[in-house]
Formats: sequence, structure tokens, C-alpha cells
Amino acid sequence: MTRAARVYLSMVVLSFALLGCNRQPVKADGSPANPATPAAAAAPIPALVFKKSIADRVWTDGGACNFDEIAGKSREEKNITLDGNSSNYDAWAAIDVEKGVLGKTVVVQLVGASTYEILAPRTKRPDTATYFKNPVMVDSGFGGRFSAKEIPSGTYELQVLIENSDGKWIRCPFRRSVPVLGSS
Repeated sequence: MTRAARVYLSMVVLSFALLGCNRQPVKADGSPANPATPAAAAAPIPALVFKKSIADRVWTDGGACNFDEIAGKSREEKNITLDGNSSNYDAWAAIDVEKGVLGKTVVVQLVGASTYEILAPRTKRPDTATYFKNPVMVDSGFGGRFSAKEIPSGTYELQVLIENSDGKWIRCPFRRSVPVLGSS
């Protein structure tokens, strides 16, 4: 695993560990020691922020992926703009859909004059497994809440890189030009 991948993985693990720190105490029987208030129950999940890439990723084209939701909007929307607000992303990626070969890491990038990226958290996608008639694809999902607050304004290409078991990167065919209303 490259140093950059370890750094991003550490950031993701730390984010999830910090989320666990906000859990309510529980009694021995598993019931809440202090019942959660509605405000605490509805606390938003912190967003991952696109950061300037410190990795020089060499990739080849291949694989498959798609977004269902980009910045809280359907991928079908014509005018999707990214900004400093955190927004939902929901997608899937695979190295080979038919054989059920998934990557070990998925990176979402915004490529412009500089490249910004997020090591995307994995999610379950039973709908993708059903669609492709391949049960392995249930683990092909990635997404969460992302923010472009540290990216300078401009137009960027949204793309997905998948790391294979040999540590090589594959850029899936999905790419979309998106304006960013960022930090400058």
C-alpha cells in the first residue's frame, strides 16, 4: 500500500473512530443509559473533505462504476455544482462486474489544475448485486457525505480510481465535468 493510501485510510479510520466516541453509554442489558434526545439522534455525520492529492497515481482505463447521487442530486441532473456544503454521494465501482472482482480501495477525484481526492468509504449495494445478478456486487458501493470546501473555484472532472489487489490503479469510464464554488 502506498504511503498516500495509508494516510487516507488512516483519515477514514480516524473519522469512523471519532464517530464511535459520540455513542450514548449503555447498560449491561444493552439499553441506553441516558436515552438519546431527538437532537442527538439526528446529529449529522461529519463530511469527508476533498484534499489536494499527495499521490502521483498512474492508472489504466478499465473497470466499471456509476454514481446514483452526486452532491445530493441525481446523476441525471444537468446542473450539478459542488461547494463547501457537505453533500451526499452514492455510487458503486468494480474492476470486473461479471467476475465479481472488486477493488481494495476506491478514490474519488476532482481533476483540474490540481487534483483533489477522497478515499471513499465503502457501502453495501444490494440493488447493484441484484441488477448485475452477481452477489459479490453487494460490496461494490462507496459514498457518504463529501465536501469541496477546500477546493479553489473552477471546473473539475469528477472521476473514480479503483485500486486492484496488486496495488495498480484503474480509472473507470465514468467522468463528469462539474463546477466547484470553493474556497477562492
